[in-house]
Amino acid sequence: LTVQADDQQISYPNDRPATTALTYTYVGGAAAGETPAYGGNLGYTGLTSDPLSPNTYTGAITQGMLTLSNNDKFLAGNYTLVVRPGDLKVGNGTFIVDLTGGSWTYDGTPHKPDLTGTGSGDTVTYYTNVGGSWVEYGTTPPTVTNVSDGTIEIKVEVTRPGYNPATDTATISITPATTTATATGYDEKYDGLAHGITVTPTVPGGSTVYYSLTEGTKPSDYAETSSPTETNYTPGTTVYYVVTNPNYLPVYGSAVIAIDPREIKVNTNTASKPYDGTALTDAGWALDAGSDAFYDTQGFATAAANGTITNVGSVDNGFAYTLKEGTLADNYTISVNEGTLTITPATGMKVSADNVSEKYSGTAYGVTAGSDKPDSTIRYAEAYSADPAAYTLETSPTITHTGSKTVYFVATNPNYQPAFGSATVTVTPRSITLTSGDASRAYNGAALTNSTVTPSGDGFVDSEGFATTPTATGSITNVGSTSN
Repeated sequence: LTVQADDQQISYPNDRPATTALTYTYVGGAAAGETPAYGGNLGYTGLTSDPLSPNTYTGAITQGMLTLSNNDKFLAGNYTLVVRPGDLKVGNGTFIVDLTGGSWTYDGTPHKPDLTGTGSGDTVTYYTNVGGSWVEYGTTPPTVTNVSDGTIEIKVEVTRPGYNPATDTATISITPATTTATATGYDEKYDGLAHGITVTPTVPGGSTVYYSLTEGTKPSDYAETSSPTETNYTPGTTVYYVVTNPNYLPVYGSAVIAIDPREIKVNTNTASKPYDGTALTDAGWALDAGSDAFYDTQGFATAAANGTITNVGSVDNGFAYTLKEGTLADNYTISVNEGTLTITPATGMKVSADNVSEKYSGTAYGVTAGSDKPDSTIRYAEAYSADPAAYTLETSPTITHTGSKTVYFVATNPNYQPAFGSATVTVTPRSITLTSGDASRAYNGAALTNSTVTPSGDGFVDSEGFATTPTATGSITNVGSTSN
């Protein structure tokens, strides 16, 4: 009776199946109607100890302890058991390795993938993807150091005795680091030279600076390889820049160029004289000790103080100028500390008035003062003062009735010192003569009178006069004469 030992297959490094797990298949030889019965297990032959190396062990599974046993009509003694050997196939095992790549920020050092899952005795081979094909690189992994290395796709193959090769892939790359830069602008007075900004990258090696007068958002917006400059006055020109470096993110920034005007400080002369009716001028000027100088041959083409004054008072002695060709006004701030031109009052003005003497007429009498200088103002006062302001009356004080009064006056003129004077006003009485009448007769024992009075002389003013008519009061009775 023949049975076929079933082939067995395992993966390294498993131990061979236990004999109890070995199976077989009936091939033929049993009489009709009989069903064979078996006892025991198949066995192995010619094998070393477990685990076996990957291989196909032909005929390694043999009869071993397998025997026939009785079963109903089946009598084991009627048969000889023939076991056809079976094969034991030990296949390669499998294992896993892990290749971990990454993307590192640039730090100047090389970076490589990390391989785990390998053991002693493994053979490791790295490959890189070149144009879609894997090209052997070597037993050490590729590295990346610079951003320009790009992204490298890597495959690792690890071989190990008894195992199928293990593979894994990863990518490695370097991303730009961040950096900084310092920028220094310019802020000084005009000196005739061109000035720009200065940019200093924190990482000088491999860095390039580009400039623009307009702010951009990407490096290609900056085309100038040197800083734009300014030579003439500018309150502030902003220069934008970008610092590029293959291993760093772009650095954007700006700084300002300011060209300040030079300060030209001019002092004009001061002059003074008494009024004489002619204009006072002084064209003299000089630079102040604290003034900047004009740059190089630049400067004034013409320059002179131009103040003028004729009458008493003071004016600023101004300054007029023109600039030489090539001297830009914006490059200079010209300030003038103006001197003063002063005309002081002259001496020698005269004032006078005639004394006034009038006979009483009921009219108020004063004096009329006058100056020998035109455009003078006359003011009067009741009392003398050395202060012209004390003379507040526009007309002379007066008297009407008999008596005498001194009138004080002053003449003022913008161009002369005040002149003071006085005059007297006198009012004399009117002369009134009353003449009584004469009379004469022979004695008759009665009183002789004549009441007639005849006025003569200056007479009374207007309605003034005697309250009672004048009457002669003389009287005589006896022979003789008497005043009437």
